[in-house]
Amino acid sequence: MENVKKATKGMMTRRQKRNIYYFCIMALPILQFIIFYIYVNLESISMAFSKYTVALGGYKQTLTLENFAEAFKLLQRRPALFKNSFILFTVQVFISYPLALFFSNYIYKKWPASGFFKTILFMPQLISGLVYGIIFSFLVTDCYKFVFNDKLTLLDVNRENIARTTVIIFNVLMGFGVNVLLFSGSMSNINVSVVESAHLDGANNFQEFIYITFPSIYSTFAQLFVVTLSGIFTNQMGLMALYQGKDNALSTIGYYLYLQTLWSPGLTGDVGQILFPVLSAMGLMITVIVVPVTLTVRKLLAKYGPSDH
Repeated sequence: MENVKKATKGMMTRRQKRNIYYFCIMALPILQFIIFYIYVNLESISMAFSKYTVALGGYKQTLTLENFAEAFKLLQRRPALFKNSFILFTVQVFISYPLALFFSNYIYKKWPASGFFKTILFMPQLISGLVYGIIFSFLVTDCYKFVFNDKLTLLDVNRENIARTTVIIFNVLMGFGVNVLLFSGSMSNINVSVVESAHLDGANNFQEFIYITFPSIYSTFAQLFVVTLSGIFTNQMGLMALYQGKDNALSTIGYYLYLQTLWSPGLTGDVGQILFPVLSAMGLMITVIVVPVTLTVRKLLAKYGPSDH
């Protein structure tokens, strides 16, 4: 009996093994969160309130609010950045989402060629977004000029409306497959008996979608909407792939911040150069705007949205 107790004492309990397994699974995502969210954001916040000057052996850091004033002036000089961000967000909500819901419902109902639609709509997601953007850019520039013998391309900002429409089409195509996959996946979990009961009561396909299908997938729709809203000022909308690092009249705030970060000389530089502290202040200002709006919209969607019960 004593030998059994000694052997048992030397072995890990089932709970200890479970805790070790749980720790191993969670270690990597927690480490990523600490490094790429907490550390990066704390460093960015600190930088937003700091001014750096070259000192012996490194930099001298002093507290200041000048970065916010400079960031505000930069955004004030480029109102089109907000306009473009809102336009593309509106397109996602009022064009991409309705189209994705329509085709998702078509696939869910298993109507003719539904499997074919599901495949071709998701195929663009199988390749890198950058590669897809380069291919799309080639089609609407070099190929377009060759076929139509036009001096200007469909991405030429000299024809701003045409270029914006082209960018919108690209974004609709890029996000279409993921949206369809999410919505159709949620629809596949709808209780079949509820649908059959509705049809026995005389409901048509449109009524089924309004009163059963959409309320059943509303949580997925609301989450996707909140994610899109939270990224309204950080989404580059594929402009990097289409314009390959060139700032223009179609730039969004996310694209502008990305380019300025690439071009920034760092912590110190000459007059007129956009430094990291100014960009950090700009990002913090945008965060202060977006976070309360996103949380409020999330709460409203949860409170006033349709119920599947």
